[in-house]
Amino acid sequence: MKGILVGNGLIDYTVDATAASPETLYNFNIISKKTFTNYIDHNCFFSANAVLPREGPPQCDVYYAEMLDAEM
Repeated sequence: MKGILVGNGLIDYTVDATAASPETLYNFNIISKKTFTNYIDHNCFFSANAVLPREGPPQCDVYYAEMLDAEM
């Protein structure tokens, strides 16, 4: 067999692109434990590219912004 196969690892936005992001950022020491813990404790949820509606109280916006700042 010859050729190349290109695959897309993004299958489910609720798991692949969003749910794993905070834990991945924390495990690679990109965000602080405090930011990660606050995000989890407040049941925050943000979808990649806003495909799914956000969930959680207003303070989740702060934790999400901290994660975005850390990624830059």
